[in-house]
Amino acid sequence: MKDITIQEFENLKKAPQLVVIDFYSTFCSACDKAETFLNILEKAYVDRLTIAKINIDNNLKLVEECSITKLPTLLVYRNSIVLMRWVGFRDGYVFEKELREFLKKG
Repeated sequence: MKDITIQEFENLKKAPQLVVIDFYSTFCSACDKAETFLNILEKAYVDRLTIAKINIDNNLKLVEECSITKLPTLLVYRNSIVLMRWVGFRDGYVFEKELREFLKKG
């Protein structure tokens, strides 16, 4: 899972493929748990899904633009549209189940 810049974020969210953006901080233990699970998802759906991460400490403007208030926050995009906002790390398998519904649709 790659740490991306604001420009890469702007390009990725426009993709026709499903994109998950993980907003995280190095000081967040729940973010570490989310990252571990997202790495598994990235391998499982390598041809159907792009997962990237943004460190909020280095991208405060983007944090404000995306209304990130809690960590981790996962935003799921397709064609510049936020399809899902997942705040906090709960059950990763529930997240995957919801994600699969979007994968089925296109």
